[in-house]
Amino acid sequence: MFKNTSSDGKEALLDLKLTTDQYYYFRVSFVVISDPVNFLEFYPADACDVRVVAYDGVYRSKIPHERHTHKHMLTTSSRVDLAVQCQRNADVHFHQGSKGPDSRLVSIRTIIPANKVIYDGDNVPASPFWDAQLKTQWIPRRPYYMENLCSPSSIANDIWNVSMDDTVDANGKKQISMNHHQWDPRIPIRSIEMNQLAEWTLWNTKGHPFHIHINRMQIVKGCGYRYEAGEYYDSIAAKTAACTVRLKFFDFAGRVVAHCHKLKHEDLGMMVWINAQGGPGEGVLGYPEEDCLTLF
Repeated sequence: MFKNTSSDGKEALLDLKLTTDQYYYFRVSFVVISDPVNFLEFYPADACDVRVVAYDGVYRSKIPHERHTHKHMLTTSSRVDLAVQCQRNADVHFHQGSKGPDSRLVSIRTIIPANKVIYDGDNVPASPFWDAQLKTQWIPRRPYYMENLCSPSSIANDIWNVSMDDTVDANGKKQISMNHHQWDPRIPIRSIEMNQLAEWTLWNTKGHPFHIHINRMQIVKGCGYRYEAGEYYDSIAAKTAACTVRLKFFDFAGRVVAHCHKLKHEDLGMMVWINAQGGPGEGVLGYPEEDCLTLF
């Protein structure tokens, strides 16, 4: 998103000009195949008011975030939507721990309106708040498949520990797997009924981001970084050793794939499938395996 190519083909700094009296909607997507922990950082920290609107394409339960946050963690192939208002010039950095001269990708230059705009009636400034003057939050509507799974009345009946294994065998060779399983197109690692409420504790995801197809995960507790309790996410790379999530399997039965979101690890077999039972798609087989060497 932040790559800007100059006429000679070299990467150039992306320049943004923002007026000081407006909020702007930033949609930031990361497609990083190697580093599971990355940071988007606005600097100086107090130059802009930066508030989260959505994680991984899902609105927060309340919009915008009640606090300004200048530094945002994102994992491989994840997204954050931000409401941004800058009162003075700033830079946006992308890095894996600390910013430096090469991490600056965006330059924000603020423009002070020549004449103060009077807002009244239907003429209101762009704002993420329900009431821009009172700075009140609002609650978005969510589809039926993103209900609040963490409510006191919701009882999970599928409890599972998922370990993103990173071990060394007796010969000193590195082994990566999920619960000591690698990809097997014939055998699921687990079976679950449609609409069954699952509570899974994910282990060791900081180096191996956990991603599951179709179903987003709602955070229960203990994850750190960007992962707020009660919010939905597409991939988990927790700061803590263990991160507890809840999810339900709606609409689509059959094979649901889960894997490490690092491309190399996924290709090396750090991938499994769960058999969702009791709905359309159950028992449907995938396309037959191909020997890739025969295709070239």
